[in-house]
Amino acid sequence: MPLLVAYRRLDDTGWTVAVGSPVANLTGPAWRHALVSLAIGGLLLLLCLAVAQRLASSILRPFAALRDLAASKDEARRYAPTGLREADEVAEAFLQEASRRQAATVSLLNSERRLRLSIAELNHRVKNVLATVQALAFQTARGEADLERFQSVFSARLSSLARAHDLITAFSWQAASLDAVLRTGLTPWLEPARSPPQLVIDPSCGHEAAMVLPSQAQALVLALHELATNAIKHGALTQPDGLVTVACAACEGGDHALIHWIETGGPAVPGPPARQGFGMRLLKRALRTDLGAGSEVELDFLPEGLQARIKVKVHPTSPAALQLAGLTVD
Repeated sequence: MPLLVAYRRLDDTGWTVAVGSPVANLTGPAWRHALVSLAIGGLLLLLCLAVAQRLASSILRPFAALRDLAASKDEARRYAPTGLREADEVAEAFLQEASRRQAATVSLLNSERRLRLSIAELNHRVKNVLATVQALAFQTARGEADLERFQSVFSARLSSLARAHDLITAFSWQAASLDAVLRTGLTPWLEPARSPPQLVIDPSCGHEAAMVLPSQAQALVLALHELATNAIKHGALTQPDGLVTVACAACEGGDHALIHWIETGGPAVPGPPARQGFGMRLLKRALRTDLGAGSEVELDFLPEGLQARIKVKVHPTSPAALQLAGLTVD
C-alpha cells in the first residue's frame, strides 16, 4: 500500500516521530472534489452555452426579420414586433421612411400625370385662343374696311379677350364669380371717375354666390364688351345723360342666372339694325352656344333703349370659396 510518511526527530528526547498515511486517503477526497467541481463546472458551462445560444437567437431573429423587411419588395410591408426594443425601433423607423418614400413616389407620379394633363390642356387652350383670335380678326375685317378703324376695333377686342384670360387665370382656370366676370368685361367703362356714373352694375350681382365656367366667362366678357361698345357708338352712352344698368337675378330653381342689360337716356332706337355686325352676330348666335345648354339670349330694341337678357347656367359656390378667390360676399 503506497504510503505518504512524514517524520521529525525530537531533540529533547532523541526520539523520532513518524506519521504514515495511505496515499489514497490523502488524494481521494481531492480527486472527488475535483471531479465534482469539474462536473458542476461542465454543467454550468453547458447551461451558459444554452443561455448564450438562446440570447443569440433572440438577437439574430429580429435582425433577420429586419433583413427580410429591407429586402422585401412588397409595398405593404409587414413587421411583427419581436420584443427586442432596439430592433423594433429600427423597424418602425424603416417602415415610416418606406411609407414616406412611397408617398413621395406616388406624389411624383401624380405630379407627372398632372403635368402631362396640364400640357395637353394648355395645348388645347392655346389652340382655342388662337381660334378665337382668328375669328375676331376675320369677323372684324368683314365689318371694317378702313385699316385704321380695323386696328382700333381689333385691338379693343383683343384687350377684352386678354382681360377675360387674366380673370380666368386669377381663378386658376376654375369657375369664376359672376360679379367678377361683369366687372372684368366692363372695366374700361367703370374705371373713369364720372359723377354721376353712366354705367352701373347693380349690387345684387355681387351678392350672388354664383360661378360660371371659364368658357362661359370668356364668352360673357366678349359679349359685354360688344354691348358697351355698341352703347358708346349708337346707344345710351352717346349722350351725357345716358345710363346703362346691369342687373342680375336668380332664375327659378337657382341653377341659372339672368343678366339684364338696360339702356336709358340715349337716342331713340328705331328698331333692330338693318345690318348685323360682329357684335350682333356674337350676341345672337355664338353667345348662346358658348354659354352652354339651357342658356338664352334676348335682344329688345325698345324705343327708349336697347335691353339684353342673358340667361346663363351658374354653379353655386360657398362664400368661403369666393373669399379664397379674393372676393367678399355679404
